Parts: sequence; structure tokens; C-alpha cells
Amino acid sequence: MTIGAFYQCWKHPAATIQVIRQFRTFYPDATIYLVSDNGYDYTELAKQYNCIYEHSTLSANCALFSSIDQVRVWLERLTRAMNKIKEDWCMLLEDDLYIEGKYDENLLQAELNGYKEGNYLWKNTEMFIKLFNPTTKSPLNHGGFGGCVLNVPFYKYVLSKNPIKYLQFMWEHTRELSNEGHMKYANRYITWGEAEARNTDIILSILCYIFGGSVGAFVEVRQITDRNPHAVVIHNFKKLYNQPPEEKDKHLVKIT
Repeated sequence: MTIGAFYQCWKHPAATIQVIRQFRTFYPDATIYLVSDNGYDYTELAKQYNCIYEHSTLSANCALFSSIDQVRVWLERLTRAMNKIKEDWCMLLEDDLYIEGKYDENLLQAELNGYKEGNYLWKNTEMFIKLFNPTTKSPLNHGGFGGCVLNVPFYKYVLSKNPIKYLQFMWEHTRELSNEGHMKYANRYITWGEAEARNTDIILSILCYIFGGSVGAFVEVRQITDRNPHAVVIHNFKKLYNQPPEEKDKHLVKIT
């Protein structure tokens, strides 16, 4: 069992360089599939750290999808990555990660590993999931944030089944519900559809449940505000956002 990585980056060069460098420290030979989401040119960074690199002029802001077309673009990138990753597991890298150590792969028990306790899918989203997979049991947590780990064979299978059709159906129908005034965004409830654009956390969790997978807690990744002595990967570390690369690293990124 080994861990590869999928990484969609943008215009936070100091953060992107640090994440790639830290990941390579602990996984020197793992596959990294790096995508620039209409951002800076990281060709040289990819060469130096042996990443498979894709530069796209399309925008699919996975932190806040504004349309189902953006979801489709992101899923197509993830599909290409999964078809290149030779490892059993894939860590989702993001610009707001800080990697302090190597994961204990014996703790990876679910198809999607990593969620924050109390993050539940909104009841209407759960209703649609059960429409597609009636065997799904409530309550449904959602994971999929930076640092989480996907089971590669499972998600390769999911992505081969044209999953956008399920997401588009949900997007359109929850939009209708929202227009009728039945959808609210409050507390821990997570909406879906054009009323509230969504992110990879929701996408990956929905698809996991539809295809019979599980979303599991993973003690070795935590949010920056959490106190968890077992964690070796920290999410929401934004100290290097909007920072230029250090002088010694300027050759690794072409800022346009």
C-alpha cells in the first residue's frame, strides 16, 4: 500500500512549492498529478519534483464550484489523475496544507478517509443519495477536504461510470427546491445546487455514498484550529497564501 497525490493549484506559488516539497520529503517516489487551474505556470516545479503536470486555461475553482460545468471539468482532471496514479491511495493536496509526517496507511479503512466531526450532508442531499442507492444508512458525514485520502481503485471505478449525470440531476432538482424557498444554508446543513455553489468535499462524499463506499474519520489529518496530537497533516494552513516564492525558488514558477 502506497500513497500518490492529486493537486489542483492556482496562484499561491510559495504555498504550492512548500506543499510539493513537503510531500516529496515523505513520499519521494510517489506519483503526483499536478494541475494548474488557469493559474501560474508550474512546469519547472513539476520537472524538479517529478510531477505529472497539466496546465489548463479553464477554471474549475474546486473550493467553490459556481456551475455544474466546473464540476465536470474538475472530475475530468481527477479521472486523468486516477488513471496515472499507480498507488493504492491518493491524497488530495491543496495550497493550505502543512505536511509534517507520513500517514500510517494501516489507518485507512474507508473509501474516503477524512472528515471533520459534525459535518453532515444536508438532508435534501441525503434524500437524493438514497434515491440512487437505497441501502445508504444515515447520518451521512462528508469529507474530501485537503489532506484526505481516496481509495484509488474505488474512485477509478466511480469515475468510469459517468458520475456527472447523478450530480447534474441533483444540481438541477435542488435548484428548483431552492427557488421554492425550501433550501436554507445554516449551521451544519450543506446545500447543493446553484443557490449555494459547492466544493470537492461534497462532490467526493456524494459519489462515495452513491456507489456504496464509506466516508471514514481519519485521525492523522486535522483542521488548523483543532487540537489533535495524532495529526501529521494540517488543513487550512494559509500562512503562505498570496506570497511570492523565495528567491531560491523563483525559477520554479512562471508568474504571468
